Amino acid sequence: MIPSLFILMKRFHEIFFDFSFQERLIGIKNAVKLFFTNPYGVGINQSTLFLDNVSEISLLPWQYQPVHNLSLLLMSETGILGIFSAIFILGIIIKKIKNIPKNNEKIIFYLLLIFLLITAQFDHFLLSLSQGRYIIILLFGLIFLSQPKTANTYYKNPVVQ
Repeated sequence: MIPSLFILMKRFHEIFFDFSFQERLIGIKNAVKLFFTNPYGVGINQSTLFLDNVSEISLLPWQYQPVHNLSLLLMSETGILGIFSAIFILGIIIKKIKNIPKNNEKIIFYLLLIFLLITAQFDHFLLSLSQGRYIIILLFGLIFLSQPKTANTYYKNPVVQ
């Protein structure tokens, strides 16, 4: 019991005092400061240009990168309007998933959305890389395509008798 506790404590120490973890904390702090100094955002893909203005330490060249948290990245780059827009779009997506008639599809889409939201808390690739944007567009497109068809959505071809 004691050796496993020692190993656990050692691992805890390694995680929270690791250099990469400290860099991520600096990125989080800079993103929050950037939002409070520019509440309307600095522009999409522009947060790295403003890091010198908010950073307490002198950044090395490899430290000029977006924060590894999509919520904070949206908050610092698009500001209040962007955050409210993202929440609104997420609400529409959840409402669309609720309206899917097949339970299997509904569960799959909920799981995919949860996976993307969890992933977004640890990396910024969904917004900053083309492949991430393609994943979001593909998921949202599939959700919108799996909606039930109503009578008004079908093309009515008059049958000549």
